[in-house]
Amino acid sequence: RPNPEEAQLLAGLIAAQDADDKVASEQSNIHSLLQNDLSVSLPLHVSLSRPLVLRTEQKEPFLDRLKNAILTSGVHTFTVRPNGLRWHSNEINSRYFLVLGLERAPKAEMSSLLTACNRVAKAFDQPLLYAEDEVTAKGKRKDAKSPSPAEGKCHISIAWSLDAPESSQSGEVIPIPPAISGLEVPFSEIKVRIGQDVTAVALPAARKKAAIF
Repeated sequence: RPNPEEAQLLAGLIAAQDADDKVASEQSNIHSLLQNDLSVSLPLHVSLSRPLVLRTEQKEPFLDRLKNAILTSGVHTFTVRPNGLRWHSNEINSRYFLVLGLERAPKAEMSSLLTACNRVAKAFDQPLLYAEDEVTAKGKRKDAKSPSPAEGKCHISIAWSLDAPESSQSGEVIPIPPAISGLEVPFSEIKVRIGQDVTAVALPAARKKAAIF
């Protein structure tokens, strides 16, 4: 969840982008994801899976297997920084999200987590995120390795629009000011939501470098 200073910076970024898009298109109408209708601050997140449909008897085994996959992924707490702004549409182009792209973590932690989550999703015959599971379904053995998630696709959604904003047409990354690119985004836990139940899986603390002497 952004602190008040960070939330103010992000709100300014959304307002500036809204103004830019309205200059180009009168239809632009961007809605912030920083607060709800009661002006209560909302937590932001990075998705590590597509929406999944699990049968009742699958939910507990899925959660157990996912927790184990996360804890054995070798990923410790880590921090990344935003590296640009862009528009990202849903699969049917019915909604457009203004998202902050994230730089590649030093040890590719985000990619490792995404790979772990995709492997569990695949084991339960669920769709994969940022991976071509259609290729997996055609002629590949079940023991074949899952496709590696695409680097640079993970992001944080900060606003949305029902209409395609003018700046979304090119698909190019929109530069962000230094105050935004300098923000540190810490990751210390993975939250798994199944129905109304949310389970937090804490990442191990980052290992401290040992002194030479």
